[in-house]
Amino acid sequence: MASHTKWRAYTTGVAVFAAAFLITFLAASVFIPVSNSSADTNSSSNTSADGYSLSLSATSNVDLNLIVSHVDTMTVSLGNINVQTTSPGYKLYIGMTGSTTSLNSTSNTIPATTGSLIAPVSLTRGSWGYAIPSNTTHLVSSGFNSEYATISSNVPDTSKRFAVPPASSSNPQLLAVSTSATSAAGDDYPIYYGVRANSDTPAGTYTNNVMFTAVADAAATETMTLTPSSVEINTANNIVVKTSLYATTASTNANITFTPQGGTASALSCTKTSSTPVTYNCTIPANLVSTVGTYAITATFPTYDKTYNTNLTVVSTPLMQDFTAAQCNAMTTNQSTRLKDSRDNNIYTITKLADGNCWMTENLRLGNSTATITLTSNDSDVTSDFVLPVAQTSGSEAWSDATNSTNSKHVYATGNATYGNYYNWYTATAGTGTGTMTSTSATDLLNATSSVCPKGWRLPDGGQSTKMSFYQLDKAYGGSGGNRTDTTQRDKFMASPLDFPYSGYALYVGGAGAQGIYGRWWSRSATAITGYVYDFTITSDGIFEPQNYVYAGYGFSVRCLADTRTLFGIDKMQEMTPQIVKNTTTPLASATQADTDGSHKGDNSYVPQRTLTDIRDSKTYQVRKLADGNIWMTQNLALVGPFYPDQSDSDVTWNKVTSGANQTFMLTASDDGTWCLDDSSTCINKSTVLQSSNNNYGAYYNWFAATAGTGTHALTANNIASSSICSKGWILPTSSDFNLYIANITHGLP
Repeated sequence: MASHTKWRAYTTGVAVFAAAFLITFLAASVFIPVSNSSADTNSSSNTSADGYSLSLSATSNVDLNLIVSHVDTMTVSLGNINVQTTSPGYKLYIGMTGSTTSLNSTSNTIPATTGSLIAPVSLTRGSWGYAIPSNTTHLVSSGFNSEYATISSNVPDTSKRFAVPPASSSNPQLLAVSTSATSAAGDDYPIYYGVRANSDTPAGTYTNNVMFTAVADAAATETMTLTPSSVEINTANNIVVKTSLYATTASTNANITFTPQGGTASALSCTKTSSTPVTYNCTIPANLVSTVGTYAITATFPTYDKTYNTNLTVVSTPLMQDFTAAQCNAMTTNQSTRLKDSRDNNIYTITKLADGNCWMTENLRLGNSTATITLTSNDSDVTSDFVLPVAQTSGSEAWSDATNSTNSKHVYATGNATYGNYYNWYTATAGTGTGTMTSTSATDLLNATSSVCPKGWRLPDGGQSTKMSFYQLDKAYGGSGGNRTDTTQRDKFMASPLDFPYSGYALYVGGAGAQGIYGRWWSRSATAITGYVYDFTITSDGIFEPQNYVYAGYGFSVRCLADTRTLFGIDKMQEMTPQIVKNTTTPLASATQADTDGSHKGDNSYVPQRTLTDIRDSKTYQVRKLADGNIWMTQNLALVGPFYPDQSDSDVTWNKVTSGANQTFMLTASDDGTWCLDDSSTCINKSTVLQSSNNNYGAYYNWFAATAGTGTHALTANNIASSSICSKGWILPTSSDFNLYIANITHGLP
């Protein structure tokens, strides 16, 4: 039979009256006036355009009389619904006409039972409900009892189960489904109404209306939908398979298969979650989605001799790690895309916001509750490997002291995709944000140089400088940039396209909380107060603070932004990253003109040039991006004072001793300060530096000092020292021409 348009035929209303004349006598009257309509055709005719007829009728009056005393009394009365149609089938719905489900008097109510069509319950004192025998033909639920009887008794039958019709503000509840035309007599549905009360029920007249609706031709078009309709390549995916079939028994099962393009069908592992309509949760193994394209999902129901087919799309979401500054620059304001983090296959919405930056507009969810995750420079915003610890998922484990002075690593996985995970600052910065870091001032900030963000992404800048990320974002959306109470701006940041939620946080003393009340996100910037870090905070009572600061020991959310910075976006040597080198234009080999302010940053006929400060001793150096693609220091290093692991390409802290007017030495504990120029055993692995009297010459270092103690006498040809006295983010060039004991370090490169 050809498919036919569904059309709504009849609606019938059941008015329920409960009147109390004495406190011990409660009378209820239920009558069912029938009002016909043909809502989809704007016609009162009971015949569709295809020639199918449909009628819905009910018994004209049902009386429900309840006599109560100090003991509970239960009354059950019977009504009847009849459906007649010549269409290929129909659906019958039940619902309330009003916005409430209770029976209402002028000032009191008789609440509906808490039972549902799928899970009806026995009536409790002072409640009412409806029921249909579970063996009624076409009924979609078998939760009711198989038999009911009209009664009025002061011994309530608690074995009988009843349900509440949904309010008009909800979707009508599907009651029955027929997949064929009816007989001449139609299909009967016995509807039992029950009330249970005692003399505690106040006197009054209680009313409400129950509505029944029949939809003809409901079975003519069979459909199946998938949620989601597309899945990720090479990834295990869960999908919801929902059909238009309404099963009449709880045992209905389907054979659901997955067929790759040009391949063989494979049975999926599925669990049925509903029979009304029949719905399954299915798992598609990663090996079945190894190619981008369209795949077939088939569900076969042998009991009903029905087969459903639909398509599933397999896609390959671009990686966050492959996203470039050029791609961000090409996006328009408020334009969004979806990118996948290669480290755990989480997919995030990325939006170019009004500040000109491309932000994650979801909180980072990186973290595993059963295993550690090693972050490398190939996939993360790190220059050396950082091991993310196993994520905590519950409990009140104390993370550290407030300042996180022990620099311990902690992750808390909320299990909520919107909230994401919490990280203490040391972990959020991949070990480069220590509890002892302090900035020079609120505007001259010391920033962590790495993060748990994907490669090519970074943590926002914090603080009170107008250059900082949260300040700029606030200003871009009409804010002042300062800390304040501002419900308008808070609501703007919680809405699309920014989507900052009240995601809560983890306490350094243990446990997580404030979800639905606070939202807090780390920056990469330390404050001028030891142990305090800048963050961005919003609260449900209207607090909006883009310049907030807090103890480093807390666990906050992380938002990353694409690292589109070039050489002209930094001021300090220690801010240099491989991404900045990549983003800065490489000049032509013949280029001689210097671009010192970024005004020619897209023109490779200019040499990008910048003066940066080494925060270890505040000396400045000219640096340039040269034609080999690297950024080089074009002045000699002049460091002679002590330097520290969090500011240098080193894991060693060196001591300083002054000997003579022009000589300053970086010494190991056993070094006597003598300059070693031979290969005697007394000079092996000794560190020495000599300050030049000419400021243009910088300083002289033996190789052991230049390599921060990693260039030892034992190294053989082709070995490379693993550290250096260069600024953090920079390294010594590789060369076989350096003398084993003394080297004039002319250049460093990141």
